[in-house]
Parts: sequence; structure tokens; C-alpha cells
Amino acid sequence: MLVSRLRLALARRPWLHWLIATACGAVLWWQVAAAQAGLHRATAAWGSTRAVWVATESAPAGGPLTLAERRYPTAMVPADAVQAAPTTPVAARAVVAGAVLVPADLAGLRTVPAGWAVFALPGADAPELRPGDPAGLYADGQQLCEGRATEHGTDNGTDRVEVAVPATCAPLLSDRLANGRVVASRISE
Repeated sequence: MLVSRLRLALARRPWLHWLIATACGAVLWWQVAAAQAGLHRATAAWGSTRAVWVATESAPAGGPLTLAERRYPTAMVPADAVQAAPTTPVAARAVVAGAVLVPADLAGLRTVPAGWAVFALPGADAPELRPGDPAGLYADGQQLCEGRATEHGTDNGTDRVEVAVPATCAPLLSDRLANGRVVASRISE
């Protein structure tokens, strides 16, 4: 009964329908504006923000890092957070997704990740490996492991390449290297 009376009143007076619709819209607008104002107050309470680099995916030690620049409240950012984009982002230790990067998280071009071993390989037959390049190490037609080049140079007129590898690969690589059967390759990223 009440619904039918309301429908009849709205049918006879269309302005009443539009008045109710406008009132509902105004209430909705007021709620959205209040929520935005609360968000701005919360943001202002944290103070100024600072641009930092954050890992977007987890990476193991020695693995490549995928990074994104984000702005965080200064109160939440470590004092030594990385502010400039790293040229060759390689993890010096395991990094989880969402972590704000600090210098200890980044392996320098010649920095070896924690727990890794560095081997000097004959460089005459190796491709040109720059520090930080991923390298594959092979012997007897099989891949032994993957590592990272740390240096390419010459010692006493002999070309050599230094490659850092995970500790789990070191015993196998040292055995094959002693027999002179290791070949290095550059892995494209």
C-alpha cells in the first residue's frame, strides 16, 4: 500500500524524483570528499616523502634485481636507502619483493655475493665478459652452473676471466678447472 502511494506521488510530481536523486548524489559526494580529506590528513601526518628504489620481485644472492622507484614517508625509509637508479642491479644477498634497497643489498660490479666463490678462468677462449655479466660455465658438454663475471684482464700476458659462482657449484667447478676442461659463456639478459 505504501509503495503504491509513493509510486503515484512520484509519477504526479517528477521534480520529487529528481530531488531524491540529487539528495542521494550529494550524500555520496560528501562521503567521498570526507574519505579523501581523511587520506590527505593521514598523509600529511607522516610528513615529507622521499624517492627510493624498491625490489619489485624477490631475488637470490647474485641474481638480477627488478626495481621500481617509489615515494615513501621519510619516517619509514632507512637513512642509507638507495636514491639513484643502480646501473647494474645485482643482489649481494637475498632480497624480498617490496624491500627498500640499501647499499648492502646491491652487489657492485666487482662485489661477490655472500657465500660465493671466485674462480680465475683462462680468458683466451672466453667471450668478452664485463663485470656483472651473467656467465654460464660448461665442462664435458654440460652446464656446471651459472655465475657472474667480476673481472676480465691479463696476468703476465695471459688473458683471464674471474667468475663468481654459488658455493654449491665450487667443488665441481674446481675439479673441472684443475683438469682444464671449463668453458665460459656470456648469458644474454
